[in-house]
Parts: sequence; C-alpha cells; structure tokens
Amino acid sequence: GDTALAAAAAARLEAMRKATAGTCAGAAGRSEAGRLERFSDCCCCVAAWCGEFAREQALVFTTSLGALACLALDLRAGWHPLGGTLAWQAAALAAGSEPRGVRRPVPLLLTFFKLAAWPNVAAPKHWQWFSQVTLTTLRCMLLLPVVPTCLALALGGAVSVARFALHFKAVRAVEMERAAHSRWWFRIRDAGSAVTGITSLVIFIRVYADERRRGV
Repeated sequence: GDTALAAAAAARLEAMRKATAGTCAGAAGRSEAGRLERFSDCCCCVAAWCGEFAREQALVFTTSLGALACLALDLRAGWHPLGGTLAWQAAALAAGSEPRGVRRPVPLLLTFFKLAAWPNVAAPKHWQWFSQVTLTTLRCMLLLPVVPTCLALALGGAVSVARFALHFKAVRAVEMERAAHSRWWFRIRDAGSAVTGITSLVIFIRVYADERRRGV
C-alpha cells in the first residue's frame, strides 16, 4: 500500500512539474511574441510616417514650378522622346547620320531630375556656393526619408518571419505529438522512406553503369 501511494505521489509530482514547465515555456513564448509584435508596430509606424513624408516631397517636386518650367522649355524647343529636338533630328536626317561635333541634346527636365534625385551626379563646377547648398538641401528632402522607410520595411519583414517561426515552432510541437500516436503517419512515413531508398539505389546503379561505360 505504501509503495502504491509513493508511486502515485511521484507520478503526480512529475505531472505537476511538467505542467509548470509547459506553463513557463508558454509564457516565455508569449512574451517573445509580444516583443516582436511591439517591434513590428514600431516599424510600421516609422514606415508609415517617413513613407508619407517621402511621397509628399516627391509629389511636390515633380509638380513644382521648376519641373513644370523645364517641361515647358522642352516642349518649346520641340524635344521629341525618341531623341533630340526636332531641329537636331532634321539636321541628322539631312546629313544621313548624327551631325559631327554636335551632341544630341538632353531634355532639360531629365537633367533637372537627375541633379535632384541622383547623388552620384555632381553639380556643375561653376555653380556658386548658394546653388550647391540649395541642391544638397533638395536632395536631403527627397532622399533622406527614403532611408528609414526602406529600413523599417526590411526590419518589419524580418520580424514577420520571426513571428511565423515562433508560431511554427509551437504548432510543430503539437503536431509531432499527434503524429507520435498516429498509425497512418508511421505507415506513410515508412512507405515514403522505402520509395526514396529504392529509387536512389536504382539511380546509383544507372549512374555507375554510365560511368563504367564511359571508362571503357
């Protein structure tokens, strides 16, 4: 009688220990998921605010007086999207090729956009300091908001993957426990393993035979 009671007490103690461990593990998992959730929300906020600021600046720039003036001057010069102004195209048509010593004109709007939005394009050397500072300020307004936006989007995507990994880990533990008590799972697993082993052996025999034939 004492032995049975001792065994029952030990079993109950072990069950309580497992339950406590499972509770702690679940709480730790929920805490980790909560931290990832908060970090994901922070990334979303940064991406939303900075992305909206970048979008607004791009909209203001593309519809600014300077951009519209460049477009008007290009249209006035008769610039054609297929290359050059109409006068340059007429000269090239008359000569039968591109006129020597005359560069194909670049639309003013394209030059304007390149200077403002492409940091690798250097400003003309003859520009005074005020023009240089103005160009740098414009580039900062257009490009600096893009950096935190892209960084927040990248970090948010990584956090989403991490959250999925935590959820997958929890679900996999439950499903593997179910699979351990499923006869169908063992049958399907053993059948798949048998097919994989037999087919790999057949492919090895074919590869070895081809290698022997080439050696001969």
